Amino acid sequence: MKQTTFRGATTLGLAALAVLALACAAARADDKKKNEVEGTLTAVNKTANTVVITPRRGAAVTLNVTAATKIERNDKKAVLADLVVGDHVEAKFDPATKNALKLETES
Repeated sequence: MKQTTFRGATTLGLAALAVLALACAAARADDKKKNEVEGTLTAVNKTANTVVITPRRGAAVTLNVTAATKIERNDKKAVLADLVVGDHVEAKFDPATKNALKLETES
């Protein structure tokens, strides 16, 4: 009888660990979503040093391009003026400032 209870407790404990692991993975995914965006480059403002990225789902995101922003287009180093509206873009950014840390685009 005690062995059955122990097995039941072990099974329950493993189930709880699995739920906790899934919750942690979901939290990490949410954190990643908060500082990354992928979609279509829908605007490039060279005067204001901003870009607008429209993901497949959700609202467009406007990011500031600073001197610290690393930019690549078609796997080559680029500058803001090289970016082309309509390109596919992946961006990492600071969610507090909306400053782009990295922009990677492909035509």
